[in-house]
Amino acid sequence: MQKVTVQKAVNEYLSLTDKKGLLYDQSNRDAQKEKDLKKKTHVILETFLEECDYLSESVRTANMGEMLRTSLQDIICAMKRKSGEEYLVCNDFFAFLEDRFKVEVKPFDRQLTPLERQLSIAKDMHDFNKARTFDRNDVARRYLVSDRTIDSDLAALHNGICVMDQKLALKDFLLNNKKITAISTMHPLFLTQNLTQIVCMLEGLRRMEDNWALRSYARSSAVSIWRQLSDYARERILGTLTDLMDLERSWYEGISEAAEMEAERMFYNEDESSDSYGRLMYAMKGNLPCSIVYIGDDDMAVEIHGRVFRIEESGIKILAEDAAEPVVIGREKILEVEVATEFR
Repeated sequence: MQKVTVQKAVNEYLSLTDKKGLLYDQSNRDAQKEKDLKKKTHVILETFLEECDYLSESVRTANMGEMLRTSLQDIICAMKRKSGEEYLVCNDFFAFLEDRFKVEVKPFDRQLTPLERQLSIAKDMHDFNKARTFDRNDVARRYLVSDRTIDSDLAALHNGICVMDQKLALKDFLLNNKKITAISTMHPLFLTQNLTQIVCMLEGLRRMEDNWALRSYARSSAVSIWRQLSDYARERILGTLTDLMDLERSWYEGISEAAEMEAERMFYNEDESSDSYGRLMYAMKGNLPCSIVYIGDDDMAVEIHGRVFRIEESGIKILAEDAAEPVVIGREKILEVEVATEFR
């Protein structure tokens, strides 16, 4: 089989796209868009030809697909002005390599908008916690942006971003060099529901309020959903559906009032919850140490330090520090709960 160099493969692709535009992406585009993509193709691949130090190697060399992907990834990350369609150019080139030379290259994911990228980083915070590392360069390459862009994203998350009238802020992560830690993680969702589906979610949350440990979670989730509804949807639920579906109107009026009162609320750490039961759930699921003040057998206030490992309808079980057996505390006896805020 005749040797085909990387340089020859790139030049062949450029020659074909000059005549036809993108070869494998057949999305409908107007003439100006096609012209812009042709120009983008030349910018990316001509930069590659200038910077690449393995142009004379065979395009079929082992691991060549990974090498090409890494090089083009670096080029896109370094570009100062991006259209968000650079990935299309590269993926079309990758498809050409596979079709023409049987060289497999993993395509790039779609480039995200700044808001999408910030929300994605926020959702990944728990992964960073688990790994205990946050490498700006790795994250930047993943999203095809520069390190400085990632720094800006983290600053935006720290200061607070607004999505569908929901203000989200991560005040609790530490970033020192490559180490990142966060106490609470957010998990943004995007749902396109009709009114019946929305009512089903709200009804589920209303019933979850019967669970004493989850009551505050259910209420805050219901208020968050209500705040995102349009005025029409709110009026439709309160004015029509509560009667048609035999819903508890007073509950819906309650979350409506709460939504107005919490208009400026940001995403907050669960340990900041004003509800002691909510803090108990937070401590248990995170295996965090906490302090609980409760009414003891002699009707005197007792303080215990330990880790909650069980929450039941009747109360909780907590294993105190240096204790062999758990302590059972009835839920009606719990007075105060404080969760440790230091990073684990």
